[in-house]
Amino acid sequence: MEAVYLWQAAKRVYLSAQRTFSFRFEAGVHRVQRIPLTDKSRMHTSTASIAVLPEPEEVSVVVPTDSVKIETMRASGPGGQNVNKRSSAVRITHKETGTVVHCMDERFQHLNMQIAFKRLAAILMQRKVDEVSEKFTSDRKLQVGSKARAEKIRTYNFQHDRVTDHRLQLQVPNVEEFLRGQDTLDNVIQKLGEMYKQERLKYILDNCILD
Repeated sequence: MEAVYLWQAAKRVYLSAQRTFSFRFEAGVHRVQRIPLTDKSRMHTSTASIAVLPEPEEVSVVVPTDSVKIETMRASGPGGQNVNKRSSAVRITHKETGTVVHCMDERFQHLNMQIAFKRLAAILMQRKVDEVSEKFTSDRKLQVGSKARAEKIRTYNFQHDRVTDHRLQLQVPNVEEFLRGQDTLDNVIQKLGEMYKQERLKYILDNCILD
């Protein structure tokens, strides 16, 4: 897994990885509880919202240029004189939904423009999938739609060295090992996959119409 884009102003990061389909259950709010080194008298809680979006080779959603607002700006951070002195970074705002996509991955503006449009199309496509998915997942513990990304799914408690998955109602020890992607993470992902299959089967059986 590698970071392909980091927007420090808003504390956002884009990650690219293989086998990302297995990470679709990571979408949601991850809560971290720890005692800061600077203030050991209190527990500090922070959150990170995770969205897992597909990036198909050919996106089926077409984004017309007149439906977006395009802005260019100088990229920040390392990358040489061209990146820092020319307006190579691109920000695209989808007028209807207010979705904003930034890109400063490449040295040249036209390449960043292509990447930004591709990411925007992927986000809009995923929202269409979410709209359909949420009609069938409102009563499920495991929701893989946009609604799930606003809900707390997991807590990492460093003081007690445990990870709690709230969907599975499962606690596992050793936070650092879990975050390194060891067997404990694989086991949780496998259990979430099993829960997803069970919920899909239950929905089919509950809504099956027999003659």
